[in-house]
Amino acid sequence: MRDILSECGSDALVLIDEICAGTDPAEGGALAAGVLDSLLERGAGFVVTTHQSSLKQYALTRSQITNASLAFDEKLLQPTFAFQFGVPGNSYAFDLARNVGLPDVVMSRAKGYLGERHDELEESINTMQKFRREAEELKLQAAQDMLQASRLKAELEERTAQIREKRKTIVDEAREEASETLRKANALIENTIREIREGERSAAEAKAAFEAEKNSILSRSEERGASSESYSEERGASSGLSSEERGASSELKKGTSVRVNDTVGEVVEIEGGSVVVLINGIKFKLAADNVQPITKKERKAGQPPKTSSLTTTALDLSASTSLDMRGMRADEGHAALEHFIDTAIMTNIPFAAIIHGKGTGALRTVVHEYLKDRSGIKSWRNGTIHEGGDGVTIIEFL
Repeated sequence: MRDILSECGSDALVLIDEICAGTDPAEGGALAAGVLDSLLERGAGFVVTTHQSSLKQYALTRSQITNASLAFDEKLLQPTFAFQFGVPGNSYAFDLARNVGLPDVVMSRAKGYLGERHDELEESINTMQKFRREAEELKLQAAQDMLQASRLKAELEERTAQIREKRKTIVDEAREEASETLRKANALIENTIREIREGERSAAEAKAAFEAEKNSILSRSEERGASSESYSEERGASSGLSSEERGASSELKKGTSVRVNDTVGEVVEIEGGSVVVLINGIKFKLAADNVQPITKKERKAGQPPKTSSLTTTALDLSASTSLDMRGMRADEGHAALEHFIDTAIMTNIPFAAIIHGKGTGALRTVVHEYLKDRSGIKSWRNGTIHEGGDGVTIIEFL
């Protein structure tokens, strides 16, 4: 000890096994504490082993010193050599003495000489070791739980990515198919109008052909809608929601104005995860995710929804049974009348009223001249007094 203290400085590492053990335990413990105080003053590092309880207590009073021990199996009375940082160790002298067969009377008398203070220290150490073991077990269990959670998280993220990719694919396909359906519907309308105008078919034949082709388009649209609905149900099941719950959580309801690829339509039916949308007089069955409600802000501002270029030339199949031409110029009135008659024929309107007013009679002349050569019209006449008289022309279609 003398030579060590004479040589060591702040860069020294001092290793001492069973410090000051070869003398009286009380005096040896005091000497050992004095040596360690000197090492602390010089800033030296040290590792010291001891069985002296006084030094275990001494370490607890110094912030620069930390207790440590090697774990001991109390049941097998064997060392495990597991290092325990921060926890002092017991000597287990009485346990080992009993294990080798020292008489109980000797054990009892020996404990009487220890005193309560030593028992309290040993009990405190036992408690600390117990807490340490429990903490290690909890740490191990937490690590296992974290590993399991990480695996589950990875699986969930992979599954979510697959669902999103599948959903994107289906939505993109549905949008393309919806656009194709609209294109075919508009082409059908324009072709039918052309046939009627050019006299290739009678109005009745054109209507029949139109209805047959329209039903074919709608049938294909419904088949695609059923496929989208099947996916929507599958996705809803994976999220734990029923079709009714998903429908209730959305803004869609009967009568809602919606967009489909920038084309405006109206919801006429809701069927689970699908909706039936009326677009230009034709019903389309689509997945609810493929339609977007018109916002309250747009409705409040009175902004007309944008429409797709595919539908700008299409007929308004939900037009009324009357056309008010008053205030129009002759060429403007002629174009409006032509559009109105085309629409009326395609929507099977039996009668229509053209309101041109009396005035100079110019608009009435435009109307009557147009109706003379127009196909698809059964008859036309001036309105009665109750209908508006000479200011109105009543048309009956084939």
